[in-house]
Amino acid sequence: MLQENRKYSIRLPSGQHHIVQVGIPYQENEEDEPIFPVTTCDDADDPKTYNLTCEALFDAINRSNEQGDLTVIEYIDHKIEDGTPWLKTEWSTGEVLWELVSDLRTHDLLS
Repeated sequence: MLQENRKYSIRLPSGQHHIVQVGIPYQENEEDEPIFPVTTCDDADDPKTYNLTCEALFDAINRSNEQGDLTVIEYIDHKIEDGTPWLKTEWSTGEVLWELVSDLRTHDLLS
């Protein structure tokens, strides 16, 4: 499930790799499928916004996963908060973030 303001690693059909944040989906009209605005986070001086369908966004996430663009370097710590398991994760981008175990499984980053 996509979450607003969460960062994702995507690889566009052109081969460009980006870390992006997903915005609130919108529809031009009821017949159209929702469009997700995604804004790049990897170049703070020149952010770009792409408008992707749900299918295109999932395809871009899958391409990135297949290329190993965003990988877990190390699980540093763990905790359970309100019955929900979390892992403190060091990413290949250098970021260290608390991640839901279910999110890591969703993105095939945890076996």
